[in-house]
Amino acid sequence: MRSVRLITMYSNALVEERTKSSLANAKNAVGWGKYHWILFFVTGFCLMAESMEVNLLAFMTIDAAKEWHLNPIQASSIAASVFAGEILGCSVFGLFGDRFGRKPAFILSVAFIAIFGVTSSFSPNVYFLVTMRFMVGVGIGGFSVPYDLLAEICPDRIRGQVLMSIWVWFAIGGILITELAFLVLDARGWRYLTFLASVPPVISLLFLGLLDESPSWLLSKRRTVEAEAIMDKIAKTNNVESKPFKLEEEEESHSSVVDLFKPKFFLATICVWLTSFSQTFIYYGIILFLPKVLHVPESEMFPFKELIYSCFGEIGGCMIGVFMVEYMSRGKVSMVAFIVFGISLPLLVAPNIPVPIVFAMIARAAAPIAGSAAWLLSAEAYPVDIRATGHSYGNMIARIGALVTTYWGGAQLPASTLAYGYTCVAVIGAIGGYLNPKPSMSLA
Repeated sequence: MRSVRLITMYSNALVEERTKSSLANAKNAVGWGKYHWILFFVTGFCLMAESMEVNLLAFMTIDAAKEWHLNPIQASSIAASVFAGEILGCSVFGLFGDRFGRKPAFILSVAFIAIFGVTSSFSPNVYFLVTMRFMVGVGIGGFSVPYDLLAEICPDRIRGQVLMSIWVWFAIGGILITELAFLVLDARGWRYLTFLASVPPVISLLFLGLLDESPSWLLSKRRTVEAEAIMDKIAKTNNVESKPFKLEEEEESHSSVVDLFKPKFFLATICVWLTSFSQTFIYYGIILFLPKVLHVPESEMFPFKELIYSCFGEIGGCMIGVFMVEYMSRGKVSMVAFIVFGISLPLLVAPNIPVPIVFAMIARAAAPIAGSAAWLLSAEAYPVDIRATGHSYGNMIARIGALVTTYWGGAQLPASTLAYGYTCVAVIGAIGGYLNPKPSMSLA
């Protein structure tokens, strides 16, 4: 009995030594350090891998259409299959991430991209290719969950800058796949390029063991001890001297998709959907649009140099976005980016424009700012118990925009007509950004 009392007294003493705080205060206390940089690079590398798979479509679609003598609808269906898969992936992975955790959803989504990306390179016909790209899209549709993981671990005071800057990885992926296409597409063909594009997702799988579960998600599931252990690990990795954390327990919630449309979140959901649909429509639209408008009619070559220049515009846009989010609300950042895009794209195809590549760079700089702001709005719009679901359903609406833009961009219409169509959608996105309510909650 004396031993039992001693053990009990020792356990109580350990509890008293722990620093009792909310998760938000704990995240701010450990700050930003080595742990966060590792998570940033792992998440960013996976985002780069996704970018390569998406930007690959601009080259794969045209080259495969030539090999198999596809009509415009069939060719557009190659790209559309990816976005159709993303629609399914968004709806499934969001629910999966809220039910089973951010980490398993992260691993599963990357595994889909890696496995079916490699398989795509061995496609014997267009039907097999469309099926494999659909499955790649399912994996890409789950990427909002790891984004939410980064958002939930990031200290609140710098969350906006971090989540805006993570998209520079997407721009790097676009540059890398364009460089690879320049080196191997004409000599080796689209299958070899597709295989190379699948290498980063395969490599990403090797690093996912470094990840921990989201403490926010663990607390929402009343797994407080595990959340405290992760916060202690973060403090130790960041070399922050502090007592072990004793996190305040939170009520276990049982929210569902229906809650997205309750009065508390209804306006945020509508704005998230408007900005999400519009940002993918314009972003993926310009990826598919630029090779056509920058292409020299008498040349059989892709406009590789011009496309690379436009990608550098995207990197500049990511840097500008980090600055903007420091001084402007998320909604205003989104609104301004959509407006700039809507103005620049018609100028790109206007007659007698001396340096059209400048407007291509401006448009491609504005598109990722609108996109990253839309993702940030989605992550901050909902509490932790429905965050992955809310973000993923917003991402699902975004993929519908991406699906539609493949057919709009592939339509046999004058370039000016296509450009004004993109401008109209950009205006819709700007309205969504303008009306979006400010986030009123921490990501704890």
